[in-house]
Amino acid sequence: MRVGDQARPRDQGHEPDHPGPRRPDGPARLHPGDGRTDLPAAALPRLLTGRVVARLYLVRHARPRVDPALPADRWELDPAGLPDLAALAVSERLPRRARWYSSPEPKALATARRLTTTPVRVAPDLVEHRREARWFDDRGDFHDAVRRAFARPGERSMPEWEPLADLEARLVPAVREILARHPVDDVVLVGHGTAWTVLRAALTGEPADLDAWAALRMPDVWEVPRG
Repeated sequence: MRVGDQARPRDQGHEPDHPGPRRPDGPARLHPGDGRTDLPAAALPRLLTGRVVARLYLVRHARPRVDPALPADRWELDPAGLPDLAALAVSERLPRRARWYSSPEPKALATARRLTTTPVRVAPDLVEHRREARWFDDRGDFHDAVRRAFARPGERSMPEWEPLADLEARLVPAVREILARHPVDDVVLVGHGTAWTVLRAALTGEPADLDAWAALRMPDVWEVPRG
C-alpha cells in the first residue's frame, strides 16, 4: 500500500494527425482545434494528438454545514459555500461530457447535482474514510490523527476509525470497475478528501501526498491518471 507526449512539433506533414505542409502560395494550415474557442482547455490535447485520452477527475465536495451532534457522513451542504460551487460549475476545470458518479453522502451527492445536469450515479464504495463518534475542536489535532492513519495504514489511528487499508480495499476496486465500464469516456467522481488521497496514491503508485490533501479546498478538483 503506497498511501504511507506532450505532442512533439513536426515540420513535415506526412503523419496521420498532421495537417500537412503549407503550400507556398496558400494560407497556413490549421491543426485540429485551432480557432476552437468553444472547447475547454482539457479537450485540446486530444485534438492535437489525434487520440482519445479518457480522463479521471476527482471532485471534493463543497463546504458542509458542520454539526458536531451528527456524524460527518450525514452533513448537508452549507449555503454559505454555494457561490464557490457555482464558480466551479462554470469553470473549465471539469469536462463538458463525462460519466458522473458520487459518494452517497449528502454533501457529496448535492455537490455532484449542482455541478452537472447529466445523470449522477451513486456508488456506495466512494464513501469517506469511516471515522465514527469523534469530534475534534482543534483542527490541528484532526490533521495529526489523519497523518498517523497514513503512516500506519493497517492500524486504527483512533479507536473509532477504520484502518486506511480497509478504505483502500473497498475504494480502489470499486473505482477500477467504474473505469472499466467507461474505457473511452471521461469519468468524474465526487467524494471526499481522504478517500481521494488514498485513491490517487493507488493509481499513481506514488506515496500519499498529505500536503496536497491539506491544501484541498471545498470544493476542489484533481485530475489523475486512470491507472
